Amino acid sequence: MGRGERAALLLALVLSGVPHVTAAQGRFIHGVIVDSAGTPVPYANVIAVGSQRRIAATADGVFRLSMDSSANRAITVRRMGYLPITIELETWPDTAVRVVLAQATRTLSAVRIEVERSAALAIRGFYDRMNDVERGINYGHFITPEEIEQRKGSKPTDFFQGIPGIRVTRVKTGDPRIRLKSDKHGWEVQGIGHCRMEVFIDGNRTNALVNTRRNLDENYMFLDDIVHLTSIAGIEVYPRSVQAPPRYQSLNGTCGVILIWTK
Repeated sequence: MGRGERAALLLALVLSGVPHVTAAQGRFIHGVIVDSAGTPVPYANVIAVGSQRRIAATADGVFRLSMDSSANRAITVRRMGYLPITIELETWPDTAVRVVLAQATRTLSAVRIEVERSAALAIRGFYDRMNDVERGINYGHFITPEEIEQRKGSKPTDFFQGIPGIRVTRVKTGDPRIRLKSDKHGWEVQGIGHCRMEVFIDGNRTNALVNTRRNLDENYMFLDDIVHLTSIAGIEVYPRSVQAPPRYQSLNGTCGVILIWTK
């Protein structure tokens, strides 16, 4: 069975397993995302227009997204290597669609590399945790490859601006208690309580790279020093340590956790 046939079968199973949805039960849109050749597009971002709701499609392009009653009757689908598309819903409240993405003007090898990177994020549990937000069992904020490409920031800390519970503040190194002064400035990401967040890169703590003292000495490495934006595939942000997956929760009392996954 080819991937297109498998996606069609999965979509049929999704539709057969979803009863008619009334306004009291909620509104849903579900379907499959394919390219112009009918091949499923994996891990595309599906976003409810006018709402904060979003999910990632499965490896076979299948998705199911609940919609706020106040949201517009439309979704936007984004995937690196393809042109974004916004679809107006023709039926309401329960809608099944087949989304066809047009490939952007890129070489086939570039698209293949992007798919491989998203597959690596999937193996690391990135998309599962992202979709858990929609189910109400995860309270993290997820910055996807598509968002990194779309926003075109110049440094990693640019993407933390505006996240609820997070503050990005400019600080300088130096400890006035021992008259240590330095001209080194940088952007620090702070969670709830305005304390320094702990950073993991590809699952590894960066304690050896950053100073954990309250006052920063001249050897302190800011987040923007540790990893370059062009090497980042995805980011997870947890303003409170207890909200992070258990294996990544802080051991030194920091108030939040940042998970950075590289390409």
